[in-house]
Amino acid sequence: VGGRQVDSVDQGEEGVGKSSEDTMQATPSTPIATTPEEGHFSRLMVFVRLFRRPSNCFLFSQGIPGCMPWGVIGVFLNDYLIEDRSAPSKLGAFAVVATYGLGTVIGQLSGGYLGKRLYVWNPSYVCYLMGSCQILSIGPLLLLLNLPFEFYTLVPISILGGIFNGVPGPNIKAMVLNVNTPDTRGSAMAMFSLTDDIGKGLGPPLVGILIVRFGRQTAFSISACMWFVSGVLLLMVGRSIGADEDYVAQQVAIQQQARLAHLGIQDTDMDIVVETTETTEQKQEIGGAGAKATQTSCVTHAQTPVTRVVVL
Repeated sequence: VGGRQVDSVDQGEEGVGKSSEDTMQATPSTPIATTPEEGHFSRLMVFVRLFRRPSNCFLFSQGIPGCMPWGVIGVFLNDYLIEDRSAPSKLGAFAVVATYGLGTVIGQLSGGYLGKRLYVWNPSYVCYLMGSCQILSIGPLLLLLNLPFEFYTLVPISILGGIFNGVPGPNIKAMVLNVNTPDTRGSAMAMFSLTDDIGKGLGPPLVGILIVRFGRQTAFSISACMWFVSGVLLLMVGRSIGADEDYVAQQVAIQQQARLAHLGIQDTDMDIVVETTETTEQKQEIGGAGAKATQTSCVTHAQTPVTRVVVL
């Protein structure tokens, strides 16, 4: 491991090292007593560290303006089409809103697949895809809000708008996971959900204020333009995601090396297990955890069953 051969023969053999039980035994860490105040401060510092990464700042911030138009779609759009756009029936207005939701599902499925393909080439391309689709989704929504109600005209526009708006959803969550270390991903997703919920909650009250000032049509149009702010923030993630992912890979390697040091094995950043084999000579190359982990090889030479450290 780490350029060294690690073998240990069963205890019947003398002078070859420790047994498998000794290899697996680790010295327990000494528990550190903390007061409740220290525990609360530690949890607070986790959230503070999240905002030290530029990608996190952009991804969290885009949630508030990005979810405000959804408050309009979910709360006001159906009634608006009936009262202000003279929809001939409630069913027709509902069908237009429902097809927007159908387009969103299509956009999420296709966006997730396309984002996965682009991520293999360059993670920044996924950010550019998300930001572009978020900005493009403004046009169809403005058409829904300002065109006279013609069912066969608005339904294709509604589906197209839903497709554009559905693309960022699954990719944003993947970006949040990729730019945070495993021990902070839960907190990162909680913060991401919080900002999304703030946007959904603030949407209807703020639109209500705009309605009093400008009327419903102008207020809803202003709300739809908030997707431009969200799209710009997503585009900016493309400038920082590379450095943030490199930072995460470095931190994961350091954490793994610390765990191995605790087991008394140095100069490697891989997890280990102990495996018993009866082969006489093997050479195995196994990649480490994650795309950026360093590959290594483990070579054993034995004439009897040996206990071997295998790199995962």
